[in-house]
Amino acid sequence: MKRKFIWLILIVFFLFLAALAFVSVFISNLTTEKVKVAADSYLEINLSGQLEEYSPTIPFMEYLQGPVVSLYDTWMNLRKAAVDPRIKAVVLKFGLLEADWAKIEELRQAVINFKKSGKPIVAYFEESPEANKEYYLATACNKIILHPLGWLGINGLAAYVPFFKGTLDKLGIKAEFEHIEEYKTAYNQFTENGFTPAHREMMESIYNDIFSRYLKEISLARNKSPEEMKKLLDHGYFQGKEALNAGLVDNLAYEDQLLDVLNFKEVKALSKIDNGRYARIEPSSFGLN
Repeated sequence: MKRKFIWLILIVFFLFLAALAFVSVFISNLTTEKVKVAADSYLEINLSGQLEEYSPTIPFMEYLQGPVVSLYDTWMNLRKAAVDPRIKAVVLKFGLLEADWAKIEELRQAVINFKKSGKPIVAYFEESPEANKEYYLATACNKIILHPLGWLGINGLAAYVPFFKGTLDKLGIKAEFEHIEEYKTAYNQFTENGFTPAHREMMESIYNDIFSRYLKEISLARNKSPEEMKKLLDHGYFQGKEALNAGLVDNLAYEDQLLDVLNFKEVKALSKIDNGRYARIEPSSFGLN
């Protein structure tokens, strides 16, 4: 009897998921409309939340996993905006962006390529006490804007590696892995209580390389020597005027003052289009693929 009941629950559950998917696709088809972009517009890209390769394809997943930024959509939108005569500028609005360094580097290169169009792209921070990756990306923009009362935190890099051997020992579990040489360290989390000399050497080498590039690029972007920038990183946190006086940002402005910072005197008010809506425009309409 129990087994039949469990099977019934499973069947009802999967039927519910199927119905949910059908309704989602049906509603999506009903609401599909041609995206209209005003003649004088700016593209606003909110960089906050999880940075994924692509937008969620599972129905309603975006509501279950929180804010998601599509790396592909953002990369392609910057390419489209560069050749779209209706888009006059781009604003990157930063929050806490969850992404690895490879994705940040790819987006930074996309920003650099967009700048070749001659259109301005600005970065806006409202409150970012931990903005190391975000600031690295922002330094590729023409200008960095900070909220007058906002905090900007840039204090370098750190790595955290959890080790589970102690927990496994308490549970009476012994982890066994096949491995090649001491620098293959993925399994160390389960077989060691801490860093082995080889594991520590590998981690320090990787992060020293990342930090060297990080320091070099942000120093060049902000017209500072690596030594000057290192002192600022050691200071760590800057609020409003402190960040401006230190040369870490170019302007202080509230969000409704961003258009003034863009200096489009010939345009009274640019229309805004967000990253999600602009992504619905086919790249092929601009001759892109």
